[in-house]
Amino acid sequence: MKRLTHLLDYPGFVVTTDYGNFDQISHQPDAIANLARLYPSLDFVVCHLSFPHIDNGHRLRAELDMWKPFENIYTDISAIQDIDRPDEFPFPKSEANVRIAKEVLGAKRIIWGTDSPWSATFNTYEELATWLEKVDIFSNEELEDVMYHNAERVYFKPEFVEANRQAVDQVTKGLDL
Repeated sequence: MKRLTHLLDYPGFVVTTDYGNFDQISHQPDAIANLARLYPSLDFVVCHLSFPHIDNGHRLRAELDMWKPFENIYTDISAIQDIDRPDEFPFPKSEANVRIAKEVLGAKRIIWGTDSPWSATFNTYEELATWLEKVDIFSNEELEDVMYHNAERVYFKPEFVEANRQAVDQVTKGLDL
């Protein structure tokens, strides 16, 4: 735990994790909830909506329920159409999974993504970029949040951007880059 404590010395740090499918030992949604409780000043983003499979929607709902009390946990929805295959555009399985996420966490804690280039080997970029517009999950305002405002709010907080500007990278210091 000591190493993570040092992260608090770096303003603007966002812990982003890709912890794999539910049948892998690395899949630990409870650990994310515990970290969010211990470090409320850090934001956590769990990639791929916790690797959802609509046939086990109860599992996704239970995992998201663990995170619900912690406003510092977000999830991205990149590659979910490839995780729960087969799923053809506009990805009805993904739609069902995102509906669960919206119901439990709300639209403000969901971040759109593609996971390209990997996902672009299964789908066109146009499909990845537009599928949420083709399904009726979000209002226009919520869709704007999911597509960009949420990521901007999490990753580009003004005080964190300024801290990054003032940071000195000890590896490249003096290289005149």
